[in-house]
Formats: sequence, C-alpha cells, structure tokens
Amino acid sequence: RINDLNNQAWEIHITEPKLGLELSINAKELSEEYDYKKGLAYAIRNMGVSHRCLSNLEKALSLSLQALDMFEQIGDKSGKAQAIVSIGAIYYYMGDYERPLDCFLKGIQYSTEAGNKEALAYAYNGAGFNYGVVLGNHEKGLELLQKALILSKEIEISRDLQPRVLDCIAEIYLNAGQ
Repeated sequence: RINDLNNQAWEIHITEPKLGLELSINAKELSEEYDYKKGLAYAIRNMGVSHRCLSNLEKALSLSLQALDMFEQIGDKSGKAQAIVSIGAIYYYMGDYERPLDCFLKGIQYSTEAGNKEALAYAYNGAGFNYGVVLGNHEKGLELLQKALILSKEIEISRDLQPRVLDCIAEIYLNAGQ
C-alpha cells in the first residue's frame, strides 16, 4: 500500500500537487507506523516535489535535502538521483543560479549509476537548460537537451518532460539568433 501511495503521488505531483501531497503524507504516516525506511524516504521526496510545484520552495528544499540524506543512508541510488535533480530545480526556482548545475551534473552521474532513465532525462534537461540558457553555452546545452529529448521519447514521459525540453531547445536557438 505504501509503495502504491508513493507511486501515485509521484505520477501526479506536477498535475495535481495538492493531491500528491495528501498521498505522500498518507505514505509517510504508514511508513512511520511500519518502520519502512524506503517508503518513508520516497514519501518525503514526494512531499518535497509536491511543495516545489505549489511554490513552497523553502519547505520543498528542506524535505528534498532530508530525502537525499535518507536515500544515502539506505543506499538507494535511484532515489538519490531523483532527490538531487529535484534539489537543483528548487535552487533554480529560488533564484540561485550557481548551485543547480552542480546538482544536475551529479544527477546525471547518480542516474547513470542507478540505471534510472527518468531521473537521467530530467538531469540532462536541467543541465542542458543551465548550460544553454543560463550560461550561454549553446552547444553544450543543445547536446544535453538532445539526450533528454531522446530519453523522454524512449521512456514515454513525454507528456511532462518532452514539451519542457523542446521549449529549452527553442530558447537556446532564439538566444543564438536562430
């Protein structure tokens, strides 16, 4: 039941963040009741991403850092990858343009090690945006965004990620005068 709640919360955290938060809180409570550390780590991760989507950025960052620590403690590389990518996005939304790239590059590394293609696609997208739009390194940005685009098509998360990737690619071409 806990895994199902966490999976449901993850699936809807962008489109229905309030419901995602409710499901995550339920998963957290059950995980604490049954001392299920992995379920608890994912519930806290989901609470963080839901808060990010609700623009509660300080709370999102606190929860995401907590989840990252928990994933490290239980040795869950996939969760660690997802948490670090989320932390990068939160820093960006907070207006901190220095730290996100490091998070996204670590996300690429952790996702690759874990074999988590979804987190890898998001990490490539974040790193590509940072290189191409924030830093103005169009070539490197486009290289990483192309990888994100290929992965988003391959693992069928295009309803959420693919439009973002295409938007970033368009913005880089626009900024490059193309």
